[in-house]
Amino acid sequence: MKAAFNLFDQDGDGFITSITKRWV
Repeated sequence: MKAAFNLFDQDGDGFITSITKRWV
């Protein structure tokens, strides 16, 4: 699963945080 989340977790700060930074 981690590999899939890495698509979003490019700076290593977590899936949710990365999504938030993209959408905010």
